[in-house]
Amino acid sequence: MKLGLTGDLQVVSVTHEDTEPFSMTTSTHNAYVRRELLGIGSDLKWSSVELSRIAERLSAAGNSVDAQAIMRMIQVFQQGEAKLKYIADDVASDSPSPALG
Repeated sequence: MKLGLTGDLQVVSVTHEDTEPFSMTTSTHNAYVRRELLGIGSDLKWSSVELSRIAERLSAAGNSVDAQAIMRMIQVFQQGEAKLKYIADDVASDSPSPALG
């Protein structure tokens, strides 16, 4: 990604593995980044739902150790989803975010 100034607009050049490089304004870039972050967060959410179903089946089959391990993974996914949403909202407001721990 390259940043350059053109007049009063900041132009960002973005390369995606499936596309040719293209330029966009900072606000367009922020919208793109926000959409991508929310999409990844959504993937984490639905992965958590599927993992929860697997954990239930494992628990019902008497494999509570693996079920508990999956539940811990779900917690990590949910924390990641929350962080991505926070960052996406921050990108949308175009203000710097504090360090996330």
